Amino acid sequence: MLDLIKKTNRRYLHENLVNQTFRWLHKNGFLCVKHMKFGNNYADIAAIDHENRIWIFDIKTTKNDLYQDRKYENLVKCCDEFYFIYYIDSEVASFFDSKKRMKRDWQSNKLKAGRIVVTE
Repeated sequence: MLDLIKKTNRRYLHENLVNQTFRWLHKNGFLCVKHMKFGNNYADIAAIDHENRIWIFDIKTTKNDLYQDRKYENLVKCCDEFYFIYYIDSEVASFFDSKKRMKRDWQSNKLKAGRIVVTE
């Protein structure tokens, strides 16, 4: 039962972040699509800005989801901007900060991705 509650909570958090991000992008002039397929991978949100640049956003709610995710390596090739989005008080935030190699990769932009941290 506890696993079901955790799974449901993660789904709720994930969809909540998708919806928050989608609304913000739309409000700021982006054309957006939820759950768009690029080849064999799905982007949580794909958006086009006023300069016709493609942005992809990947929502993360658990450190395992982030750590095991390799779809971004393919998705980043399909866009001009790629971002992971997660809550500031989530285990994802502490995971980013605890991994020296990952911190170094972010600082050098080796991952070719940005991070957006949601505070509310």
